Amino acid sequence: MSTGFNRTDALVITLFLFLILLINRLALSTRGHRLPPGPSRIPFLGNLHQVPLVDQQKTFAEWMRKYGDVIYIELFSKPFLIVSSVQAAQDLMEKRASKYSDRPYFLLLRELWSVMTKPLMIFMSYDDRYRRLRRWYQGSLENKAVLEGYRPVQTREIGRLLSSLIETPADSISHIKRFNGAVMLDIAYGHRVTSVDDEFMIFADKTIATITALGSFAATLVDFFPIMRYLPSWMPGSGFKKQAVRGKEMWDAMEDIPYQKLRNAMESDSVKRSFTTFMLDEVSHDGKLTEDDEVDVKGSATLMYAVNCT
Repeated sequence: MSTGFNRTDALVITLFLFLILLINRLALSTRGHRLPPGPSRIPFLGNLHQVPLVDQQKTFAEWMRKYGDVIYIELFSKPFLIVSSVQAAQDLMEKRASKYSDRPYFLLLRELWSVMTKPLMIFMSYDDRYRRLRRWYQGSLENKAVLEGYRPVQTREIGRLLSSLIETPADSISHIKRFNGAVMLDIAYGHRVTSVDDEFMIFADKTIATITALGSFAATLVDFFPIMRYLPSWMPGSGFKKQAVRGKEMWDAMEDIPYQKLRNAMESDSVKRSFTTFMLDEVSHDGKLTEDDEVDVKGSATLMYAVNCT
């Protein structure tokens, strides 16, 4: 008995997708909200055909001159706002932060990748948990007294950077990368980097590369067409599901390994003060952590060093 994907199956799926888009379109058209100006849209695609694959900012700049600082477009049935001036960004993101500071729901990262039931700060909603994590970052990155404590690390690593640039200027990118990673790993975990081949930096590179690959066209489409999450793994175009599993495994390891190393050092009283120890002091009660607190601590520390080591 054949289990292949025949024309009837393709027709059913196509009609189903069309029905979903039609329902979304009707829902959008009946909201009754006044929308900012923007280029005209066409059925199904919205404004997708007007957004180039490269140099999108040039197109957005043209639209800004025509429609103003805040522009409304749709990609398939998903609405987007393009904010094209500092003033408009401040008006929306600062003066009305409680209304506009939420995050979009990325189905791939929230469900297929399963970035925990409690997602990382860059993916979470603007709620009490988000505000707590933001206070942690502000306490470690905006407090003047705390920043002064980072000066010895910065001074040491700047000296190493300058020496490396003088010795091998052709490897400047590698030297700058090591500098960024060394400073942030020291701040995040108290971990001292001695070379660009540091195990944490290498693993962060590989992990971020794997996760970035999830931004392929097929993977991105699942956010526009959630039904794609149910595609069988053998079907062409569903390879992003395997990538998502691999990305999740690597991210978990990137969270666990440096965190566990620091926890082991704390037990032997040989730990250096860092962003992670600051968070642990904030949430621990008699040396004990709840599971939710530990998830937040690990995720926040990893996010700090991952985006700066790559």
